[in-house]
Amino acid sequence: MSGDGSESGPGPPVGDGRGRDGSSDSMTMSSDPTIPPARQPEDSIGQHRVLPPSDAAIAQQFCRDYLALLSERTERICRHVTQRHVEDALIALRSLETSSQMVGALALVAAAQSLRIAIEEHRDNEIDPLLAAVLTAVAVTRKMQ
Repeated sequence: MSGDGSESGPGPPVGDGRGRDGSSDSMTMSSDPTIPPARQPEDSIGQHRVLPPSDAAIAQQFCRDYLALLSERTERICRHVTQRHVEDALIALRSLETSSQMVGALALVAAAQSLRIAIEEHRDNEIDPLLAAVLTAVAVTRKMQ
């Protein structure tokens, strides 16, 4: 603190609408100084930002990897469920739910979640039909490439 009660230090205060180099950056203005500039919410007129080319490439690669690994992940889930390896099945289903959510495969998210909940709640008579629903959702997801 300086003698007049203001803080002193290098660069502008966080959240004043200026970038790290002090230049004006209206896209990063925020009243919340805890949100880093690259993660600011949508701007004041409600427009969403377009991903920079490098981020779009990362998202596309994630989708390609997701689809490439989907068969292996599905086989692992089937094996754990049929052999009643409960903890391994739950972990694999949670992982499938999460990654499917990231790529927008919402039917697969719902099917995996239903199976996971049935396993957690020991509803054994529902497990086989719900596993079949997961496999159907996987097949639909693959076709949507």
